[in-house]
Amino acid sequence: MRGYCSNNQAQQTAILKALEQLQEMETPRGEKTEIYTDSKVTLDSLKNHDIRGYLIEKIRNWFLHLTTLNWTIHFKVGEGAHRD
Repeated sequence: MRGYCSNNQAQQTAILKALEQLQEMETPRGEKTEIYTDSKVTLDSLKNHDIRGYLIEKIRNWFLHLTTLNWTIHFKVGEGAHRD
């Protein structure tokens, strides 16, 4: 990210890294997990398939990949978090 990024890019990168870590975990397939963020913008972007930013697409691809491994993943806005 060339040494700097927006708050939304930072949030998206954190979600992407969390998804990447799930595959590395030594747990049985079929686990359930929740990923919390304070970025409603990111969650709304993930739902809107007209938005095709690089990080959003990477998150979607990892999400789909993990669901083929029987992961159940829920994205939630953390309690008390600010709204972007």
